[in-house]
Amino acid sequence: MGSRSAKSIIVQFGSTHSLIILLNYDSNSESSQMMRLLHPQVRNSSFYFACLMITGCFGGGEQLPDLSSVTGTVTLDGTPLTGANIIFQPQEGGASFALTDDNGNYELLYNANTAGAIPGSHAVKISKEKNPEEPGQNLVPPRYNDQSALTAEVKAGDANQIPFELTTKK
Repeated sequence: MGSRSAKSIIVQFGSTHSLIILLNYDSNSESSQMMRLLHPQVRNSSFYFACLMITGCFGGGEQLPDLSSVTGTVTLDGTPLTGANIIFQPQEGGASFALTDDNGNYELLYNANTAGAIPGSHAVKISKEKNPEEPGQNLVPPRYNDQSALTAEVKAGDANQIPFELTTKK
């Protein structure tokens, strides 16, 4: 039996609209399966591929801004939140994203090849689908994603450690 692996990719449309996709693949399968994590109305994998090509997510000649390392842990009611999607959106510039590991740990990526986030204040959204193959049942309360008031300050040149302790109770 093959091993399973996952990787997040972000596609940004302007400065306020982002789409995160999770590439899941089985080492024994011939192709990767793209799954929607935000915006369930978009499900056509050829659309994803076109967006990735247009936005240069495969490592084009884009001039990168100054970036700072950002890592942390996400818990929900004291338990590590595995497979959660995290988006850090700065006031200006491109968003950074991450997918938490089995221990709830994350490291932000600016694009598919570069770790980090733009220094400054960020709006933060955290989500996790109950079943990624059937979007719409987020395990994380809306106050942390669709209606998020979470923020984080990324310091220039520092190794930023930013944990998130989420709760299901208000």
